[in-house]
Amino acid sequence: MTYVEQMTVDITSWPSWARRKLKVALEGISLEVALAETGPMAKGWDINTIATLMNRLAVSNGSVQAKAFQKAIENGGEVSRAEVYKLGVYDADRSLKGFTRPVNRIVAEMKDSGELPEDAVSPFEPIYDANGDGYQSAQGFRVPLAVVEAYTAI
Repeated sequence: MTYVEQMTVDITSWPSWARRKLKVALEGISLEVALAETGPMAKGWDINTIATLMNRLAVSNGSVQAKAFQKAIENGGEVSRAEVYKLGVYDADRSLKGFTRPVNRIVAEMKDSGELPEDAVSPFEPIYDANGDGYQSAQGFRVPLAVVEAYTAI
């Protein structure tokens, strides 16, 4: 016997940009669920490697990134641009260009030292509008669902 859970949302009065944004979000969630079920997204990431990353961020120039990473985990995998600005007490005109750089640097160091396998996925990626053209600001940041589950499985 198969059980199906469905949700109906009336979006007929929504503007086209909002309908596109919902479609992109649903596609992203569906992909994360599918990948989490197959397991490769969390390769190398467990509570210890996640804690190592967060600790190194907190003591280096990545304290806001550590807070944003933690908030994304608390939110089920995403932290919005507005939440990042609030966590960092940033001015509204501040750019988030390069915001993932401290995370990427520490992950590269962990791979070089053998703490993480070379094919471990990035644990913190910017979220962009899939329909946007050219340069655009990150709408937020995402932690893969399998990494969230590895962290919250304590």
